[in-house]
Amino acid sequence: MWGANEDLEDPPSYAEGIKAVTLHHTATGNGYTCADSRDLVRSLQALHTDPNGNGWNDIGYNFVVDKCGQIFEGRGGGADLPVVGAHNVGFNTGTVGIAVIGNYEESVTPRPALDAVARIAAWRLGQYGASPTGTVALTNGVVVPGSKYAQDEQVTLPRIFGHRDTFATACPGALLYPKLGLIRSLAAAPGVSHALDTADIDRNGVNDTVAGTPGHGSGSVTVLPGNGDGPVASAKRTLTQSSSGVPGASESGDAFGASVALGDVDGDGHADVAIGAPGEDDTTGHTETGDRFGSAVVLADLSGWGRADLLVGVDGEDSGNGTLLQLDSGSAGVSTTGGVYYGTGTLGLPAGVRLGQTLAP
Repeated sequence: MWGANEDLEDPPSYAEGIKAVTLHHTATGNGYTCADSRDLVRSLQALHTDPNGNGWNDIGYNFVVDKCGQIFEGRGGGADLPVVGAHNVGFNTGTVGIAVIGNYEESVTPRPALDAVARIAAWRLGQYGASPTGTVALTNGVVVPGSKYAQDEQVTLPRIFGHRDTFATACPGALLYPKLGLIRSLAAAPGVSHALDTADIDRNGVNDTVAGTPGHGSGSVTVLPGNGDGPVASAKRTLTQSSSGVPGASESGDAFGASVALGDVDGDGHADVAIGAPGEDDTTGHTETGDRFGSAVVLADLSGWGRADLLVGVDGEDSGNGTLLQLDSGSAGVSTTGGVYYGTGTLGLPAGVRLGQTLAP
């Protein structure tokens, strides 16, 4: 969280959906650090809501990205909803405004910022089945000094375009504007949606840390929220199989937390946690003694459809040959329907290799 002023009088307005993304820069300094970004976003909100400034009811941009790749929700109302911003007069409805903190008229935009913009664009456009490399017909709703198009004039624009494409401005800067082609390509690549590789559980723009301690009793997992200075030990949360919402029961030897992985399974923008418990005894007949289901886990987009799927290592399966199980994901989470097994025979590996003992995305 960046400390937004939540005491705003006017409720947000919503469009029917999202058709395009508008890229901006804030035209402010570039000498800030990652730890400064929250203060800078607060300053943007103060400027945008100041009656002597812009006089809006909230920050104008839907998202703000810093040069380190941190992502901040801008205008309130729901990051995953079609909130109407105040970032591109005449074209605010149905577009997502993303601003990169800094002035990119003369400074090169760092790659982490470009990646972050692409992830947001992939996610928001993907919600409505729109291709990041496509085009869209938009209609100018308001004419003010600087407008490039007449009232109600329809214009065909790229799905991801720059502020200068619709308004007489240098925004998003002479050195950022040419990167729009790269951003479109990145956003169109399979699995680029920010929801996939995120480790941000509380969605405050900073990755969190999850540590497993499988040898502590029946095992546990500690979640350490992150901020600009690293993990916050004072805000840690410890989970066991006895914790509310965690299935199963804590038993000696479960090794709960022997493997952990982070990724957005259901596409809500928050990182989900997959936890392996290879010592768990399954009394339902689905596994056998010594299978070690969950010896390793990975959350990654294995299907190319924009959500993190679950890959589970079962290194004790088949008398120590081992196997991998792929489970696809959806809006309701991981599904056990249509799971795919990969054994040593399928992958052409020799017997006894304990396939699935370790995994990496």
